[in-house]
Amino acid sequence: MSSYSQSIAEKMRLASNEELARRYARRQQRARAVQDRQGRTVTVVNVHRCKRSNGLLDE
Repeated sequence: MSSYSQSIAEKMRLASNEELARRYARRQQRARAVQDRQGRTVTVVNVHRCKRSNGLLDE
């Protein structure tokens, strides 16, 4: 009986992980999707970010 409940727990854990993976993928897709000036949705593939600066310590 314990193997039965163990298999159910395993299936539930896998389903939970798949749902979390789907949510993460949707979140990443939303983060990459931006709108251009005409209102069309554009997917950003590679973003180059400059180093952060506080403006005080830069020489």
